[in-house]
Amino acid sequence: MHKTLIEPALGEAIRIKPDISTAHYNLGVVFQTQGKHREAINAYREAIRIKLNGEDGGPINYGLSGPDFNRVISTIQNITINPSYESSTPGLVRIHRGKAGAAIEAFHKSVRYRSGLAEAYYDLGISLYRAGKTAEAIAAFREALRNRLGLAEAHYNLGVSLYRQRKFGEAIAAFREAIRIKPYHAEAHCNLGLALQSQAQFAEALAELRMGHNLGWKRPGWSHPSERWVEDCEMSVALEPRLPALLRGDDSPKDNAERLSLGQLCQDMKRFAASARFRGDALTDDPKLADDRKAQHSYDAACSAALAGTGQGKDDPKPDDAARAKLRQQARDWLRDELSAWEKVAMTDGPGNKPLVVKALEHWKTDADLAGVRDAQALAKLPEDERKAWRVLWASVDSLLAKVVKP
Repeated sequence: MHKTLIEPALGEAIRIKPDISTAHYNLGVVFQTQGKHREAINAYREAIRIKLNGEDGGPINYGLSGPDFNRVISTIQNITINPSYESSTPGLVRIHRGKAGAAIEAFHKSVRYRSGLAEAYYDLGISLYRAGKTAEAIAAFREALRNRLGLAEAHYNLGVSLYRQRKFGEAIAAFREAIRIKPYHAEAHCNLGLALQSQAQFAEALAELRMGHNLGWKRPGWSHPSERWVEDCEMSVALEPRLPALLRGDDSPKDNAERLSLGQLCQDMKRFAASARFRGDALTDDPKLADDRKAQHSYDAACSAALAGTGQGKDDPKPDDAARAKLRQQARDWLRDELSAWEKVAMTDGPGNKPLVVKALEHWKTDADLAGVRDAQALAKLPEDERKAWRVLWASVDSLLAKVVKP
């Protein structure tokens, strides 16, 4: 739909008049709707370059910016179903009719001018984040905010990007600012709660998670597991006073649900070895827990073990060299099990199976929890045989990804 109706028209507009930022910007939006993040990034950067160099004859089309995305998709769908449909964005109609030059003019006239390049940098940041280029995304969101400080979505997505890099303090500040500007931002409340929980600030985290859930679940299409986040945080609040006795062995978890909750609690408190132990005990007691593709208990256990195995965390006593090697081995075993499970999902017919696999494995490749057993500089510190084993695992991840995304 997008490819046949819009992309060629914008390409022709750019060929005829290459120095109008609007066409490049909207081509970026089209690429973004198609999941072509690399192409979107290049298009947004070209739009920004033109604007910054003063070569442009008019403003960027903010009618197609991220906040208006759903309206634009609805317009495109209406055009496709009913060719006589008249949009409130005349440029889209003219693109549909093959009048690229007129479309550019309409885009300029159909939106009011906003100074700066905030929305262009914002959409660039979204594409960079989706392409796994988190550091560049952060820079783009910061540039968006430099041009327009009150853009709540830029603060929010800056927080999401910082969270991915485990910069929890900065992420918390960004989420708080998004909420200050937009108090009923359900996702910002939820993510603030998760970030606070990661810093063991459980009482405040629970309040934010409850707020986010109460705001979000009423919305049509709300797909976030916010009810589970609230329940998990409630369990952490309840278990935290028992943790010292549980770590000493003077108290014991009553069931696997408590073991898994203790694993998350210890993860949040940076007691990674203890987290891996509690999670591992639950998986050993009930191997079927590993089959839950939504919860991904084995993956969480692997992250805990990888962090502890690379010398991170606040466990007391700290694992010695032998214990760290054993933890890294356990992390690799759990990740192998997870990879096998995802391969079965990829080979099973289902409308959303392959995108689910891609999302999961792409996360593996950027998750900061696994950096110590993934990134080249970190692997260079490990013994040669172990380094080879990890490289084999990551090559297997790339191989499965290539199979899944192959046209």
